[in-house]
Amino acid sequence: MTRSPKVLPETPDAAALVEDALRLVHLSGALFLRGEFAAPWAFASMGPKEYAAALGTGADRLALFHIVVDGRIQVRLHSGEEAVASAGEALMLPYGDRHVMGDPGGASPVPVGQLLPPVPWTNMPLMRQGGGDGQRTRVLCGYLHCEDYLFHRALRALPPLMHFRPESAPAADWLRASARYALAEADRGGPGERLPELLVVDCLRQYFRSSPDAGTGWLAALRDPVVGRAMALLHGSPADPWTVEGLARRVGVSRSVLGARFAAVLGESPMRYLAGWRLQLAAHRLRTGAETLPEIAGRVGYRSEAAFSRAFRRHVGLPPATFRERHAKAIQPERIPQPQGGRGATGWP
Repeated sequence: MTRSPKVLPETPDAAALVEDALRLVHLSGALFLRGEFAAPWAFASMGPKEYAAALGTGADRLALFHIVVDGRIQVRLHSGEEAVASAGEALMLPYGDRHVMGDPGGASPVPVGQLLPPVPWTNMPLMRQGGGDGQRTRVLCGYLHCEDYLFHRALRALPPLMHFRPESAPAADWLRASARYALAEADRGGPGERLPELLVVDCLRQYFRSSPDAGTGWLAALRDPVVGRAMALLHGSPADPWTVEGLARRVGVSRSVLGARFAAVLGESPMRYLAGWRLQLAAHRLRTGAETLPEIAGRVGYRSEAAFSRAFRRHVGLPPATFRERHAKAIQPERIPQPQGGRGATGWP
């Protein structure tokens, strides 16, 4: 096993690198289901591919989340992980794993398909379950997906079930108020606020601050005194003419140590990581700016538009111009599906 040398420069501020990466992430998501339950109740979820087909996202994988507006819920994965969330908290499933959700009392679950209208859903379904006099629970469910390569690395480093507990009472109030506001906007036919994106980004920030050190993966790399320092340099000056020797010299280690640490923690070389980061920056500029392709190529470290275009197509699967055109067509505000029956009929929020 490759170990870091004993004498190293101070590890950079990993939280700053997380913020740097999240700033570029292009997330898409929506609220898709509201639930009203009375204990005892429980249902078994669909699988990730079934949810993707039902929601018509065109994505292979979805991150799912459940926001508790009132009451309490328990989520248990088939792999054994479980968590209980109360009002003002949320649970996130980064890989959309099959799970059972219900009140903590442990009712026998029924397939969620028995409680919902046939797919695909053109409106936001209202799901009701439980006819007893037990605790009343209201839940708002949503999904999120992301096309960005770097963000996929972050997701692969996450546990399959994450419990989001706001760090203060005002933060919990914000989460519940945001859920209610998003539903009210949907009732009025508006797009609602960017609750899925905000929730997932906050989950990632909180997880990184509180999680134990991991041995490998993108989040572990941020904490590594060699790899993290190198990543900070590459993120800070991506257009510089970096070489392995030059980067190792700036980090204060040998070329062999630098390469070995990147391979051990990230499974790739420093220059391969740099290429991915440059193209992540390029994709962000293509989506959000009006710079020409030669300008973008120069800003992310390519000497010519042709070299940039070849690398981008190899990495993303599309030429830069096509990527920009497709994004321009899809940049309309994403609408949250409208609830059936309207606000008055359901009593939400």
